[in-house]
Amino acid sequence: MTSKQPDPQPEASAVRLQRMRFELLEQDHNKAVYRAFMKNDGAACALTVTVAPPGDEVKKLQEFMDDVRAGFVLVPDPAEDTGDDPKSVPELDLNKQVLFEVGVPVRTPDGLFGAFVVVETAVAGEDTDPGEDPDPRVAEFRAAPEHQRLAAAAYLQAKVLAGKDHLYRASGGVVRTATITALSGTGTVRSPIQTIKVGGGGKKVTGTTAVVHGVTACAYRLAGPFTRA
Repeated sequence: MTSKQPDPQPEASAVRLQRMRFELLEQDHNKAVYRAFMKNDGAACALTVTVAPPGDEVKKLQEFMDDVRAGFVLVPDPAEDTGDDPKSVPELDLNKQVLFEVGVPVRTPDGLFGAFVVVETAVAGEDTDPGEDPDPRVAEFRAAPEHQRLAAAAYLQAKVLAGKDHLYRASGGVVRTATITALSGTGTVRSPIQTIKVGGGGKKVTGTTAVVHGVTACAYRLAGPFTRA
């Protein structure tokens, strides 16, 4: 690390994406928590995924998480803790959601920083039926560009992730503004509620959290700063 001050407004293109390697952190009858680390120039930032217990679908869930790519760069972090009322943070419902949490502040020899994070993954769609056989196109998606493979992976998580939104928040703070872009498929984001689709550009969401919903299996990119306040 150097003492050079980080860019307060970096671009997503400045972030080097890495394939995440999630490991099971804890599990009980209510949840399973997996954690991986994004690394950049000697600093590490945790990315944690919390899901309902996957039962006998552990392998499929792990395959899905192995396709997640993410990275970060440091950004200035407010010195004071967030003043947000805890009641303003939506309650987590693992029957309907998958939680992605970014660990801030990031500790470095030069102090505490926020993290501008980019995540590429896919959310399972409304039309994913656990009782149906996988779409035959999945096989060809697997040999297709990365974003199509991600959407195919989301489709295959029928029993584990079907119809579940992705909820993003900072484990030690907030995400004030995030830009979410569809790479394949169609979805919605909030707040405010907006539609994302290929060619439709990025949509900005504001608040203490960001939510991505799949209308179809939707591969997407989320980019934004996670800080303490």
